[in-house]
Amino acid sequence: MIVNLLTFLSFLMILFVVLTTGKLIQALLRREADVTDAARESSGGLFVQALAGAIPQLSGEVESIRHDLSRAGNYRRDALNHYLALRNTVIGLTMALTLAAGALAVTDATLLRILVITGTVLTISAYGIPRIVLGWIANRRVVQIQNSLPECLDMIAMSLTGGVPLRDALNQVAVEIGRSNPAVATEFEIIGRQASAGSMGQALRYFAERIDVPDVKSLASIISQTERLGTHVAKAMKDYSDTVRQTHRRRVEERANRVSVQIV
Repeated sequence: MIVNLLTFLSFLMILFVVLTTGKLIQALLRREADVTDAARESSGGLFVQALAGAIPQLSGEVESIRHDLSRAGNYRRDALNHYLALRNTVIGLTMALTLAAGALAVTDATLLRILVITGTVLTISAYGIPRIVLGWIANRRVVQIQNSLPECLDMIAMSLTGGVPLRDALNQVAVEIGRSNPAVATEFEIIGRQASAGSMGQALRYFAERIDVPDVKSLASIISQTERLGTHVAKAMKDYSDTVRQTHRRRVEERANRVSVQIV
């Protein structure tokens, strides 16, 4: 069994090197074929792109990782490449160290068994743990935004009542909560920039796609409807902030009731 594991790791290591080399050659050929400045300044670098493609991924999994990176607040253009490259590098190093340690301990059957099993477990963990950590970070940030949404909507509604346009109200609130809640401030700044290039309804729909929570989706629908019907945004925002606060209070009460039952 140990010999089979060692052979399998050797095969995976060879395949990893071959795929990385192939991806690097493809990137070099594409770069030479495209003479534009954008191609010359390839995002993340050629080697990062090669490492990112060293382990094939299903398209659905790639989209899921990209979505979680967005939910985690990483909006860099090369975020996906850097994530995959870092994860694949750790996997490659783990396999290489396992093979090197196995080669040194080949005369000691007990030590060889321990090293190969440990290296195999670490290699599998190097593939799965980063994905779990990314999902945890993304969910934690989304919960922070969701919990802060009622207070932020109240601040926006107050600004709108004072005659401030919605885009300016978002920017003003983003500045005021920049220290206490940087995640919401970042999202509001992005909404303001996207609204300047398009419409507020479209910017909020993009926000709903990034965060993917029902409260934000409902907010995007309400703002789009007010823009389409020409109704007063401040009144709609105030009513919706009251609804979100009640929903948030109900969720907190449900969690408290569950904790009470668990304690009993």
